Amino acid sequence: MNNIESGQEQLELALAKMKGHEISAALAMLNEHIDAKDVRWLEAAGECCYRLGDFKQAVSWWEQARESRMASGPVLKCLAEIRKPSFQFWMKRLDEAIDLMERKNFPAALERLQELKLEQDCFVSLYELLGLCYLANGDRNRARQAWNKGLEIDKSHQNLLGYISATTPAAAQSSLPRVPPAVKAKAEEKKYYSRSWQILAGAACLMAVLGVAAWHQNSIPAASQMVMQPPPLMMAEADIMPAEVLTEIETKIVQQTNPEVKADSYEYGEEAMGGANYDRSQARHYYERGYKAYREGDLKNASSNLGMVVAMGKQDYLHREAQYYLARTAFLLKDYSRAERLYSGYLALFPNSNYYDDSLFYLGWVYYELGKIDKARECFIRLDEQGEPGGYQTTPLYIKIMKA
Repeated sequence: MNNIESGQEQLELALAKMKGHEISAALAMLNEHIDAKDVRWLEAAGECCYRLGDFKQAVSWWEQARESRMASGPVLKCLAEIRKPSFQFWMKRLDEAIDLMERKNFPAALERLQELKLEQDCFVSLYELLGLCYLANGDRNRARQAWNKGLEIDKSHQNLLGYISATTPAAAQSSLPRVPPAVKAKAEEKKYYSRSWQILAGAACLMAVLGVAAWHQNSIPAASQMVMQPPPLMMAEADIMPAEVLTEIETKIVQQTNPEVKADSYEYGEEAMGGANYDRSQARHYYERGYKAYREGDLKNASSNLGMVVAMGKQDYLHREAQYYLARTAFLLKDYSRAERLYSGYLALFPNSNYYDDSLFYLGWVYYELGKIDKARECFIRLDEQGEPGGYQTTPLYIKIMKA
């Protein structure tokens, strides 16, 4: 059998593994015969990385497929979804949760990850991190539940299998699933770790909590075993669509669990409360109610409760989160004057936040809606100066403003 036939046979086996929810095993097979000229290989490798949570690698492979002009419709759709500001913002908040874990602030990280799961729940890495946070907070049962959910996506994931084994009493381990030999055999000496958290948040956290290290040598993240460096990410041109259509898309994201947006008359909580004394438990109560209402599309109650937190003016984590979502609420209600004030205030109060570029983008959008094109352009120029492309520069609104 020649190399081409062997590679095609390996690809078919990998595709079968993917259908059987053995993503890591499939990726290990694909890595045996890397063929960046084969669109089917590129799409399959990208799909594996995407499900495992390695988004940058997934986009790199899918971009090469797109450049061949032979990419499938589903891949092109996934690329478009990843480039949306809403998904880019989701990834930024995931990074923030990872930072919190590395600083050993596991309760805050757990809260953030639970919020993220409400929006996107199909990535192995999310359940891996959730389980580690539960474990660090002393809840082994929920940790195993989270890891088992991840195994529903990827039955061959070495990290998850290792975590479950390490937290299961010896008497019960005979019934646990095992790492497939095809995956275990691919632990090569040369590895490119795209994300430090795969070791820091995984091995360090588990060993610190359990004092167990033996499992780690058999739990190397399959998504990091790429032996070929992908080319730099190239963002495709976006189709131009009216700003009002984009507004409708963003509104639908908030309405996922309740299609009806309750946008009746409402009181602005932060004005109504007017500098009340700070009580952290009370602030958390209002924030949780407000965020829940925001997720359910109940923008009236979201505005009222989040506004109460902003009114307390503590400039802490809860204030930061509340002001961001309060600004988003005003934006979705098309109360652009209020959104301008809230976004401007957010940028002044929290310049080092992971939401900074997202807020700059939406402040620019607000200025566009208010007819202040020059100010909108200023926001987008400041966005460019951040030096970290986040998908905003490919949006129709950005292109329209910057080319005007």
